[in-house]
Amino acid sequence: MTESPRRRVYSFDPPPSDTEPLVLEINGEDILCHPYMDGLELLALTAQLRAGVPNTQRADAMLEFLHESMLTDDDWKKFQTVIKISKVRIERLYDIVNDLTEEYSQVRPTGPVEPSSTGRSTTGSGSAAVSSSKGSAQRKRKPASSSRSR
Repeated sequence: MTESPRRRVYSFDPPPSDTEPLVLEINGEDILCHPYMDGLELLALTAQLRAGVPNTQRADAMLEFLHESMLTDDDWKKFQTVIKISKVRIERLYDIVNDLTEEYSQVRPTGPVEPSSTGRSTTGSGSAAVSSSKGSAQRKRKPASSSRSR
């Protein structure tokens, strides 16, 4: 008699295509961000921000993450302009990266819970939290008009 392999079953639904973008409001300017970021990108950022990684490599990872978070290249340019004009300190940029990471990490189940063959439950992927505010940079949802694909 052969033993069946241990199996864990996962089923993930893609995020809804009509999801409203995330909005960063910085000094009164709305900057549109993608509503979701995939887990691999978040893990890559986390790996680059760990202790022992050279500061230049960590800074590059944060800049790439911020750029990838923006809905369009125009939003990235607007973000850079607002940050430069406002003379935003690096600590506030860390706050923005942390807020975006937190926002993208807040996943809620949207699909039914299905037991796997091991008896453990799995769920579909979900949506991020809707809004919060912190200092002069606020996150909120805004209706999508045009977007770069993610």
